[in-house]
Formats: sequence, C-alpha cells, structure tokens
Amino acid sequence: SPPPPSPPPPPNPPPPPPNRCLALVGPMANFDTCPDLRSADLRGANLYRATLNNVDLSGAKLDGADLRYATLQGADCRSADFHKASLFKADFSRADLSSANLSSTDASEALFTEAVLWRTDFTRANLKLSSLRVIRQGGEVTFDYADISGTQLTDCTFVRSTFRHTDLSNSAIEDLRLAGSRFDYTNFAGIKVIDTGMEKVSAPGANFNRCDLDQIRFTGSALQNATFVGAKLMEASFAEADVRGVDFTSARLNLATFRRAKMAGAQFNRAELTDATLDMASVQDASFVEVRGLGKASFFGVTGKACCDARGVSLHAGVCHKDVWQKVRSCSL
Repeated sequence: SPPPPSPPPPPNPPPPPPNRCLALVGPMANFDTCPDLRSADLRGANLYRATLNNVDLSGAKLDGADLRYATLQGADCRSADFHKASLFKADFSRADLSSANLSSTDASEALFTEAVLWRTDFTRANLKLSSLRVIRQGGEVTFDYADISGTQLTDCTFVRSTFRHTDLSNSAIEDLRLAGSRFDYTNFAGIKVIDTGMEKVSAPGANFNRCDLDQIRFTGSALQNATFVGAKLMEASFAEADVRGVDFTSARLNLATFRRAKMAGAQFNRAELTDATLDMASVQDASFVEVRGLGKASFFGVTGKACCDARGVSLHAGVCHKDVWQKVRSCSL
C-alpha cells in the first residue's frame, strides 16, 4: 500500500508587531519611555535635538538622518549605520559604537567622551572641533581621510587604528595609546602632544611640521620621508626607527635619541642636536649642515658617511664626508 501523505508544513509565524517607538520619530522626540529601536529603519529620519539616551539602536539604519544636537548618551549603537548622517554637536558620551558606520558624517563639534569605539568607521567623516576623551575601549578604528583638525584627543586608546591621509592639524593630543596604528601621509601640522606613545606606528610621508612633540616616543616606528620641519622634539625617542629621507630641518632635538635608527638621507640642517644620541645609527648621506650643538651629540658606532659643513667635519671627521663642506657633494641643501 502507498505510504500515508506527509503532514502539511506548519503555518508561517505571524509578522512581529510594529515597533511602537517608531511613532515617536520626529524633531525633539524623547525616547525615554520607549528605548527599543533595534534594527529600525530610520534612513533620512528627522531626529533634530532628539533625546536618545540609553536607547538600543543596535543594527539600526540611520543613513542620512538628521541628528544635529541629539543626545545619545549611553546608547547602544553597535553595528548601526550613520553613513552621511548629520551629527553636528551630537552627544555620544558613553555610547557603544562598536562596528558602527559613521563614514562621511558631519560630526563636527560632537562629543564622544567615554564612548566605545571598537572597529568604528569614521572614513571621510568631519570630526572638526569634536571631543574624543577618555576612550579606553577603542581599537582598530578607521579614520582614513577624516578631518579631525582642532580636536581634543585625551586619554584614548586607538591601537591598530588607521589615520591614512587624515587631517589632525592643530589638535591637542594627550596620553594616547596608538601602538601598531598607521598614519600614512597624515597631516599633524601644528599639533601639541603630551605623554603619547607612537611606538611601532607606520607614518610614511606624514607632516609633523611645527609640532610640539617633546618626549614623544617613536621607538621602532616607520617614518620614511616624513617631515618635522621646525618641530619641538626635545627628549624624543626615535630608537630603532626608520627615518630614512625624513626632514628635520630647524627641529629642536636636544636630548633626543636615534640609537640604532635607520637615518640614510635624513636632513638635519639648522637643527639643534645638543646632547642627542645617534649611537650605532646608520647615517649614510644624512645631512648635518649648520647644526647647533653638534659637538655635544654622540655618534658612537655609527655606520655610513654623512654630509656635513666644515664645523661638522672638524667635530666628527669619522662620520662626515671630508670634502662635502667644500663642494656639498651628495647633499641637497
């Protein structure tokens, strides 16, 4: 006999009820009594001056939304999409922005105090004059091509993050942990840095001109062809760093260390090197012309021949090309 027919499949579950919180969406909306906007479609929504404190926005779509002056303190914004949203003066203090997309947003003057920024994407974002403070849960953040000029970055962890072609000019940076991060062609011009470690970072072609970088630590970093013209670098560490082709013209490098650094082709013309340490560095074709304090710098065990003026030759004959001071050979001044 034939087998009995298969039972019919179970009916599809009913669709979830509509999210009643969506009815509140609008300018100056307050979500204190309705904090669930998980995976909500808020693309292009007008949330000007909205109160979204402690609201669950995880996975929400907020592309192009207007969140100017909105407060999102403590909000759960994990994996939320804010692409091209207006976030001017928005307050993300203590918000969790892990894996959130803030690319191409206008987040100028926004607050991110104590926010969680893990794998957050700020590509091409406008963060000018924003505040990034006390971000201790941060890492692998993307700031490529972003404008962070004039920003306050204090007590933050951004390990293994990328700042490629980013504008950080005239920012105030204090107590940042940036190990393993990339700063290819980043603009740092005019920044002031206090107690910040940039060990083992990659910053080829970066612009550090006129920066206040006293006591900064570039130990083991790759800085090829970067520029430090007129920078303050007293007690800075470039130990074991790659500074080939770097321009230190007119920089203040008192007590700085370049121990075991790769310095081929670096320019130190008119710089100050009083009590600097260049022991065991490679200085082939590096240029030391009109350097102040050269007689008090240590060149123990260096390899290669540098380009010097007459005074440099007389002080460090074993380091300098002896005829360069007359004909300026192998040196571009």
